[in-house]
Amino acid sequence: MNLLKPFQKDVVQFCLERQNSLMALEMGTGKTICAIGVFNALPAAHATMLVVCPANLVLNWAMEIEKWTTRLCFVATIMAGRKPVHLVEDVWVISYDLAKKWKNELRCRRWDLLVCDESHYLKNQGAQRTKEVLGPRSPIPASKRLFLTGTPILSRPLDLWTTLRACSRNNNPQYSWWDYVHRYCDAHRTTVYTKRGPKKILDCTGASNLQELHDRIQPFMIRRLKKDVLKELPPKVRQKIVLPAAKFKTIIKEERRMYEAHQEKRIYTAQRAGEVIAEQQNARLAVAQAKLPFVIDHVRNILEQEDKVILFYYHHAIGDALAEEFKDMNPALINGNVAQAERMKNLERFQTDAQSRILLGSISTAVGYSATAASVTVFCELDWVPGNLHQAEDRSHRIGQSESVLVQYLVLEGSVDDDLVETLTEKTAIVQQVL
Repeated sequence: MNLLKPFQKDVVQFCLERQNSLMALEMGTGKTICAIGVFNALPAAHATMLVVCPANLVLNWAMEIEKWTTRLCFVATIMAGRKPVHLVEDVWVISYDLAKKWKNELRCRRWDLLVCDESHYLKNQGAQRTKEVLGPRSPIPASKRLFLTGTPILSRPLDLWTTLRACSRNNNPQYSWWDYVHRYCDAHRTTVYTKRGPKKILDCTGASNLQELHDRIQPFMIRRLKKDVLKELPPKVRQKIVLPAAKFKTIIKEERRMYEAHQEKRIYTAQRAGEVIAEQQNARLAVAQAKLPFVIDHVRNILEQEDKVILFYYHHAIGDALAEEFKDMNPALINGNVAQAERMKNLERFQTDAQSRILLGSISTAVGYSATAASVTVFCELDWVPGNLHQAEDRSHRIGQSESVLVQYLVLEGSVDDDLVETLTEKTAIVQQVL
């Protein structure tokens, strides 16, 4: 608990006093460390914990637990392509996607703590992953449940139903979905027109009695926004997100081979030196392309919680792919192919237009402009030079920024970028000591 900030201690205490809790902390305020704090403080001498999260966060959760837990425990990561775990492990981390495959194993014990990270993934009661985790017939057994999300309601009160049902299961089991949608979702019959003709449906997309719903969730929800706890947060927080790489071992091995050959500083002819650099760049590009689906999923999840986000990339091919993927977000492009005058127009659009939700910039051009409309910056790739990364980080972390800035580096496990983040951290510490 001593490692936690005062508001985080309050969050942990709130959750310890309840059997089921919704930890609705805004992105960047420390949901993960608070959940681990709850695990550390459980009264059982030998406690168990199950963490269910999106696939791209499994490794990150395991790393954070090993870093922050004060308990002597064994952590198992359950991932596709990895060896099966054994029941002796105290802590399991598994993705929502694998919950069905491991259905029996997840129910072979009663967990002391069940953590559902990004719990808005469970908003649809008819989805398979919701049924596997929360039931209604056979929920994963747990003495205490934590639901973590920065956006408990993505767009309408219906999104909150599954969490409310899970949190109040023991207190009010008679409270039904039918009652909920009619009371809080303005449920009513309406007609839709299909290829087969008109069809009557129950429309539950509305909202009603919102103050009552607000009062109803207060007993089990704790909400903290960055603006509320700004004085307790550092001005900039760096976070390395390690993505699973089981499917990409071959290309990662090739990238590392080329990187190590370059590091040996062999003497080449000018022609061969150029070939080595080209081979190395191709290997890094292959790794970047392999993790692109993870990056896209991660960014879309951020955009469910944040109005705007800054994305940085290294290879033009990655920037082009991201621009195409997020074209519905009206991205503001800043790269070497965009004229200086056009860059400034794009930046102004990002800063002032609510419809422009992404600033997409190449690391090499991240100099001399302010993008304080966003407080979250994501590096989809890294640069060789730490100074270039610092320059990119500071596009949002500068005068005019009223919030704590969260900087995330997305790296495949075992890739060269994984090493570069550590190098960045070490060199940053050296620079800070000197200055």
